[in-house]
Amino acid sequence: MAVTEDQEPEAVNIDDILAEGDDPFLPPPPPPRPVFIASLPTTPLAEGKLAYHEGDYATAAEQLQAVIDSDDYDDESRVTAAYWRAEALARQDETSGAIAHFDAVAEAYAGHRLASAAMRRADSLRIHFDILSGVDG
Repeated sequence: MAVTEDQEPEAVNIDDILAEGDDPFLPPPPPPRPVFIASLPTTPLAEGKLAYHEGDYATAAEQLQAVIDSDDYDDESRVTAAYWRAEALARQDETSGAIAHFDAVAEAYAGHRLASAAMRRADSLRIHFDILSGVDG
């Protein structure tokens, strides 16, 4: 709808956009996994990402930690698991742990696309929750 000269544009309220309980600083979970995929064999990485997307953040963190600790995965799988584990911790309000995990991803995988994303997420969590280094919010 176009605004004419004698009309004021209507302000947008962030609460009108977000659903109840949404946090504007956390990325929204993706849509549910299609049914046909549910019957495929899985790995801790796939199970961890699925648990995250279904909102089971404790299971996600546990499964993704198994990937990080295993020698059976390549660096791409490990960095993916580490990043999404940090996101799972953030979703569980384990802010200081999430920040530490994002910082570890950024340091261990410098130059990877998820390393820069991890740095941005750690910074946004520090700002959002007003956490100073070493102090839990």
